[in-house]
Amino acid sequence: MQTLLIVEDEKMIRQGIAAMARRTGIPIGEILECRNGLEALELIRQRKVDAMFTDIKMPKMDGIALVDAMQECRHIPQTAVISGYDDFNYAVEMLKNGVIDYVLKPVKRERIQEVLQKMEKNIEQEQKREENGRKILFHHLTMLLEGKELGKAEEEALTEAVREDLGTEDYRMAMAGCDAGSLAELLPRELILEGERHQSVILFPTDKGMESLEQLTELMEERQIGFVTGSEIHHSLEEMRTGLEELQRLRGQMFLWGKKEWGTTQEKLELPEQFAEKFARQFPTEQLEQAGKELHNLYFQGQHGRYEPQAILQLIHDIWDRLEDNYPEIVRQRREPLEFLNLDAWITYEDQQFAQMKRLLKEHMEVDRNQEKVYQAITYIKSHYATDLNMATVSNHVSMNYSLFSIVFKEYTGVNFVNYLKNIRIQEAKRLLEHTDDRIQEISRKIGYENEKHFMKTFKSISGVSPTEYRKIHQM
Repeated sequence: MQTLLIVEDEKMIRQGIAAMARRTGIPIGEILECRNGLEALELIRQRKVDAMFTDIKMPKMDGIALVDAMQECRHIPQTAVISGYDDFNYAVEMLKNGVIDYVLKPVKRERIQEVLQKMEKNIEQEQKREENGRKILFHHLTMLLEGKELGKAEEEALTEAVREDLGTEDYRMAMAGCDAGSLAELLPRELILEGERHQSVILFPTDKGMESLEQLTELMEERQIGFVTGSEIHHSLEEMRTGLEELQRLRGQMFLWGKKEWGTTQEKLELPEQFAEKFARQFPTEQLEQAGKELHNLYFQGQHGRYEPQAILQLIHDIWDRLEDNYPEIVRQRREPLEFLNLDAWITYEDQQFAQMKRLLKEHMEVDRNQEKVYQAITYIKSHYATDLNMATVSNHVSMNYSLFSIVFKEYTGVNFVNYLKNIRIQEAKRLLEHTDDRIQEISRKIGYENEKHFMKTFKSISGVSPTEYRKIHQM
C-alpha cells in the first residue's frame, strides 16, 4: 500500500501504531498521522489514502462521524477501528458502514499485522478491479473516438463510468503530443486515451479551472510537448468525436502557426504534385541538397499561412512513407511530427535524421560497390592464376586502393589474397594430378609456379602430402 493514515488523539498511541506497522514487514510507502476526525477528513478529501486506523472517541470529530462523512469522498480508504472495551458495541456497528475490522486496546503488533494483511489483500483486489474496469472504459471511449457505434446500454454504462471516474458528467478535452503513460503522473485525475499518431486525448473534469489549464500548458511547453485544450465544455459522450476534430484542427494550427492567426488572413496554396515521390527518388542523389531546400521553403511558407496545417502534416507523412518503402534498411527511427512542440522542432529532428540516413545509405552503397569489386577480382584471379599474379595487379584491375582492397577482400572471402590465390592454384594442381599424366614440373608451371620446389612445398603444406603421393592415392 502507498499510504496508511492513523487517526488518534493520543500521540503516544499514534506513534506506537505507526512503529508496529513498520515492523510488520508489509510494504507501506508513507504513514500519515492525524489528531482527530476533522483533520483526517480534510486529508482524505485532498489526496488518496489507501488504508486507515481510526480511534472512535476523539475531539472535534469522532471516528463514527469520520467514517460516515468520508463516504462522500472520491477515494475511501480501507478502514479499521481502534476501540476500547467500552466502545466495542460502536466498533461492531461501524462494520456495517464499510469498516473492515477492529483493533481492541491495548493495541498489539500481531493484531496490527493481521489487519494490515487483510487491508493489503483488499487493496490489491480493488486495484485489479479498477484496472480491468479502466481497460474496458478506455476501450469503449476509444471506440467512440474512432466513430464506432455503441449500444444504448453500453453508452449508459460508459457515461456512468466516466461520471464516476471524473467526478462529473461534463468534461473538457485536450490533446498532448506524447503517450498516455507519460501523462499519467502529471494528470492523475484525468482520463487519458491513446489517440492516433502518438497523440494522447485527455478528458478533464470541469472543476479544473482555466488557470490550472494555463499552468498545465506552460508545463507542457517547458517539456517541449505540444498541447492544446478544446474551447467547449462537453455534456455527453456523443460530443467526443466533435471535440476530437476540434483538437486535431487546433493541434495542427499550433504545430504550424504557433499562436498566430493565419486561418483566414492568407489565401491558401496547393502543394506541388508528387513532391513526396520526387523527394524520395532524389534522396540518394546529388540533387538531395536542392530537394531539401525546396522542402524547407514549403515549410517556411506553411508557417506563414500559405498552406493548411493538415496539408503540411500529410506531406511529412507522405515523404516518410516513401522513404520507408524505398530505403527500409536506413529508416531506423521514425517519430511523428505532432510529438514535437512545433514545426521548427520537427525540422531540427528531421534534418538530423536525413543526415544520418544519408550517411547510412552511402555506407550501404559503398558496401555494395566493394562487394561488386571483390566479385570482379575473384573472376580475374580465376582467369589469370597461372600468370605472375599479385595483389597490386588485381587491385589495379578493379580500380581499388591497395590497402582497402586487402581489407575488403579478406572481409568477403574469409582469407587474405595470398592464401586465396594459393588455394585456387593447388585446387587446379590436384585436378591435373588426378586426370592427366603431366609431369610435376609441367603442372607447377601451368598453375603459376616457376619454381618446382616452391610448388611442392606449398602443395604439401595445404594437402598434407606431396604431389607425387597425391597422384598415387587418387589414380589407384
